[in-house]
Amino acid sequence: MRILLGSGGFRTPERVALLSAEMRSFFGPVERLLFLPYALADHDGYVRTMTDKGIGAGYPLDGIHRHADPVRAVREAPALFVGGGNTFRLLAVLYDNGLLEPIRERVRAGVPYLGISAGCNVAGPTIKTTNDMPITQPPNLAALDLVPFQVNPHYFTGQTWVKREDGFHEHYGETRDDRLREFHEMNETPVVGLWEAGLLRIEDGRVRLLGAPARVFRKGREPVDFEPGAWLDEPLAASQREAAMSRHTPRHERWSKLGPNEYRSGSSVVRYDKGAWWALVSYRLRDEPAPPDGSPEWHDQTERLGPFKRPRNAMMAAEERVLLLGRRHGDNVQFAEV
Repeated sequence: MRILLGSGGFRTPERVALLSAEMRSFFGPVERLLFLPYALADHDGYVRTMTDKGIGAGYPLDGIHRHADPVRAVREAPALFVGGGNTFRLLAVLYDNGLLEPIRERVRAGVPYLGISAGCNVAGPTIKTTNDMPITQPPNLAALDLVPFQVNPHYFTGQTWVKREDGFHEHYGETRDDRLREFHEMNETPVVGLWEAGLLRIEDGRVRLLGAPARVFRKGREPVDFEPGAWLDEPLAASQREAAMSRHTPRHERWSKLGPNEYRSGSSVVRYDKGAWWALVSYRLRDEPAPPDGSPEWHDQTERLGPFKRPRNAMMAAEERVLLLGRRHGDNVQFAEV
């Protein structure tokens, strides 16, 4: 899968130029971007604003709201761009229009996906780490689950200060770190706190940080800061190995239901096929020992476990396999999406 996630804040010429360059590199010679403006109320105005500010990087932005059949529009799109705004409104419309599974199918098939701000939020397993007010209620907080981690866009560290006539005054409200620590009191999934103008480029199971710093939050650990250019797949994968399969979390919270016959948890998928349940575990193995030139290669692997009579048995088998691979290979295994 090919995914580009942006925090937002692309409001200076330098930041717009950075985004445009990455979009050109990421999308290549596609003839148009199917733009999903659902996070804002004025869809036509949104498309105009994005084009006028150059945030389309010169690509024609084809508003999905102009299509009579949005599902067909997704299935025929050469590339997808989901814009920012209110994440609850965006996810509610994706549910209402039946677009979650079509988008998943297209992205898994190789169609590039760009999500900024709210569009970045819905790319994760849930929208639980959004900063937005719940102005409407989607049927579920479960989102596209294109990446096995959460993102907190517009992230910044420290306390908020309010400017008044006599100077700056501390606000004393919750910090972002406070809120993400609370998230991990109830959830296991790692979170990337992405600063303004930051980008995450995900290709071939690897996650590259671009444009701005980020802070990675993992349950039970101190957060770790990363600078632009860093690879985040290994710290995120390590968190998955330790947290996603934790026996302290009920199984129904470890596994997201993607449809009547499919479940996902991190690197593993459980599907019903031909009268039985099967587990798929995808991962990457690094050469052991490293070759003489010091540049070990990663090799993509997918294991199919089964058949099983019940999905629960397939889930248990997948979890045991992930734990075994982690113990056996340590840092030489990374768990990717199926």
